[in-house]
Amino acid sequence: MKVNYKKILLYLVFAWVYIICFKFWGTGFHIVLKSLKGIPYLISVLVYLSTTLILLFIIKKLKLSRILKEKGIGFGNGLKVGAFLVCLALFLFFSEISDNMAQGELQPPIHIIIFCLDCLFVGITEELAFRGIVQNKIYECFDMKTRKGVYLAVIVSGIIFGSLHITNCLSGISFRAALMQAIAVCGLGVYLSAIYYRSNNIYTVIFIHALNDFNGLAASGIWGIGSTTSVIEGYSTASIITFAIYFALGMFLLRKSKLKINNDQPVLKES
Repeated sequence: MKVNYKKILLYLVFAWVYIICFKFWGTGFHIVLKSLKGIPYLISVLVYLSTTLILLFIIKKLKLSRILKEKGIGFGNGLKVGAFLVCLALFLFFSEISDNMAQGELQPPIHIIIFCLDCLFVGITEELAFRGIVQNKIYECFDMKTRKGVYLAVIVSGIIFGSLHITNCLSGISFRAALMQAIAVCGLGVYLSAIYYRSNNIYTVIFIHALNDFNGLAASGIWGIGSTTSVIEGYSTASIITFAIYFALGMFLLRKSKLKINNDQPVLKES
């Protein structure tokens, strides 16, 4: 199988340039809008909202607007494909409510609304960038008419997504924690990439991504316990196990019985 390594490098560079520019963009917002720091997550919402608009412009210029119209196997069936992550997020959220109520204090409604919007726009921004742009472009680097090509495209795009989280060390996170987070998110990236490939519906992965972030940060955003920084600092060597679990789930979604490769294009079978 012929692999276009030059294109892979090009899209890797694109991803790094994007994430570095995003970091500077966010820093600029925090400096200019420092008066809004009293409302948690508000500046973050504005950063991600403006970044979403920029990404939509890039998507149009790259002639990838079709991804916004593709229905694939449908939103609902897409959630079935990613059911493990959906159920896990909901289970953890509801199982921790009593502990969070005991340790924290319910935040004002406006703060909770802004927190929810932040989770939503994080999902939108990162999925448009890494599944919408990077993954679709990575498809061009492999022979997507073969199972091996599908596996490699999904793995490479997922690992690119996860590895970039190491740049969180530029935001005051320790390098160790950022590295552990990056390892865990590489596995999650492979899983999300597999869900997107199977569902062919960008809105499915946006929802699942946003739900995952909502669950991970609910203690801070809803109950005022800790912060995004403290959550990331909590990553440990257990991230290797997390990577293995998500990677295995991603490969399970791409099992032979769910993929039918023909001479024209990959044909996806509904779950």
